[in-house]
Amino acid sequence: MQQTIQPEFSPPHTASPSDLTPAAPEEEVNQYLWKKRDELLYDVRFSICYHRSRERFLDWLDRATKAFMMIGGSAAFATMPHSNLIGLGIAILSALSLVFDYAVRARLHADLARRFLDIESDMESIGERDFDEQHIKLWRSNFVRVEADEPPQLSRLSKICEANLKKAMGVQYESPSWLDRMMAHFN
Repeated sequence: MQQTIQPEFSPPHTASPSDLTPAAPEEEVNQYLWKKRDELLYDVRFSICYHRSRERFLDWLDRATKAFMMIGGSAAFATMPHSNLIGLGIAILSALSLVFDYAVRARLHADLARRFLDIESDMESIGERDFDEQHIKLWRSNFVRVEADEPPQLSRLSKICEANLKKAMGVQYESPSWLDRMMAHFN
């Protein structure tokens, strides 16, 4: 009886994209990488614009609320007519400030903008010619990690930030309506 030697088990070979397609010309690879870098850089800059806008608005709202509470709560208004209504207004502003915590939300957006700026800084430090696919994967991974910590975006503010970014790039854009601008931080 002849003894047969069984080969060790090996999983079947799965083809990678490079096995299935001929090697892409270097110019195609460079165009692909540039496109991915540009898309990511646009997304990063959009996010910076968005979070800086939210930060500025929430800081302003926090300061305005505190100023109204301080002025309205001063003794000078105690002898004014309708002081009860002023007191009610101060109570409402205080409650809104307490519930929505504008300062904390402003700091959150400041932190998110800073983290997106870190990604942009990393992209710029590599330069326009020295990046490769591994850099893009790392940048995209960092972008998604920061994006996961974002609160839901406000659609009107997103339209405004997109228009501002396109304007800065010299690209044609649709100007947001006055209603979009007025309601940007509320909807």
